[in-house]
Amino acid sequence: MKIRTIINFLYKFKIFKRIVPTLLKVMVKFFYINEIKVVHNNLIFLLNPKNPIDREIYLKDKYEDDQITFLKKKIDENRIKFL
Repeated sequence: MKIRTIINFLYKFKIFKRIVPTLLKVMVKFFYINEIKVVHNNLIFLLNPKNPIDREIYLKDKYEDDQITFLKKKIDENRIKFL
């Protein structure tokens, strides 16, 4: 089981809402993690775990869904390919 799956599961419980982000910050510092690769809506994002918005995407698996959906739609419409 991936660590993110466990973190997301715990984050859903009210009692862990404040603990999980703190633990994530500690892990990032302890293991010198500068970048996390996440698949969200079939798009791959490279997240900076030190950035609060990127952490929210990592923890909640969403952030401003309307904007992400719009971006995905434009990528598909224009057939943009990424390496």
